[in-house]
Amino acid sequence: MRSWWGLIGALAILVSTSGQGCGGRAPGPQADDEVATVRMAGQVFSPASVTIQAGQTVRWVNDDFELHTVTSGRPGEPDEGARFDSGVLAPGARFEHVFNEPGTYLYFCDFHAETMRDATVVVE
Repeated sequence: MRSWWGLIGALAILVSTSGQGCGGRAPGPQADDEVATVRMAGQVFSPASVTIQAGQTVRWVNDDFELHTVTSGRPGEPDEGARFDSGVLAPGARFEHVFNEPGTYLYFCDFHAETMRDATVVVE
């Protein structure tokens, strides 16, 4: 893996405990019916696919004991992370992204690309 694991882990813990949101949207209240939640545990995204309406938010929560990412695209492709990328999510951390354009968005975990890949957000 990468040689900067220690630095990344320390930064992830700092970000996750700083009280600041880490996500693709400004912090603020949002009704639960506007948010689809995906949990990360046991090296899987659950659910592996969510369907939402344009303008809605997906929230990913790291319920695992490991570091994870939420990275758009497929591992190794030139556009990986171009649409959204959580950065490193420490245990307990979360990431949110608002999807404004209809389409199907693939994503994966950069640290566990063999087991946590090809998850989808379908935006209608």
